[in-house]
Amino acid sequence: MVVALLGILKAGAAYLPLDPSYPAERLAFMLQDAGADALVSQQVVLGRLPALSRSAAAGRQSSQRSRLVEANKVAHAFFVEQLAGAGAVAARQFLAERGFDRAAATDYGLGYAPEGWDVLVKHLRSKGFTEPELANLIESSGLRNVLVSRSARDPQPPNFMSLTASAQK
Repeated sequence: MVVALLGILKAGAAYLPLDPSYPAERLAFMLQDAGADALVSQQVVLGRLPALSRSAAAGRQSSQRSRLVEANKVAHAFFVEQLAGAGAVAARQFLAERGFDRAAATDYGLGYAPEGWDVLVKHLRSKGFTEPELANLIESSGLRNVLVSRSARDPQPPNFMSLTASAQK
């Protein structure tokens, strides 16, 4: 049991203790309220637990995935747009010195990341992305540890820990 619990927590999942002696309605409510996508149990107990609504969990995952893809598309368009901006003169010069003209930059999908940790975050917010969606984007991209360690050096770091905590609720 302890090994399983440690594995669950190490994987970034959550542990929700369910007592099979509870009424089925209560167990179903607990699973739904927790937003459980999976249920791990012993075979003997499994028959007494309510089945997860696979379609609801799949729909939620599909919706999150499509928002994540959309956020990536918006971010890509933002970076491409920034390459044409006044702040990217040095970047354009760097590319030109290496034989990259505007057409090559477009063909390869090149962009420019302006200075400031929050420029893209503000842009995504302006496009209607919510704090939990931004936290999901950070978590799924593998950037959380990079951004949190970077934020320790910034004078006014973003609070990504509270951001990711709100996404997990």
